[in-house]
Amino acid sequence: MEIFRGPADLPPAWRGSVLAIGNFDGVHRGHRLVLSTARAVAEGGDWPLGAMAFEPHPRSLTRPDDPPFRLTLFDERSRLLRAAGVQMHVVVTFDRHLLEMSP
Repeated sequence: MEIFRGPADLPPAWRGSVLAIGNFDGVHRGHRLVLSTARAVAEGGDWPLGAMAFEPHPRSLTRPDDPPFRLTLFDERSRLLRAAGVQMHVVVTFDRHLLEMSP
């Protein structure tokens, strides 16, 4: 599995991939359902499967007085995503600039 620091870092070969977006903390049953649905779409179009997550956890900025409990740290999350069949892990830095962007 390859790791990229944001969508802009994706090489041309990875563009057009299917990305599941979430925190993927623990890669629990719900995450596996999201990933299996994304995998079905990816396989149907012969596209790579990726997972995009935010680091740090968005709640670290939106609720700094109540930081999130983390089931897994980055390396473990990447290992779990790899074990779930994800081919690329796209990590987006969640900062004040991203938080204040318009939809």
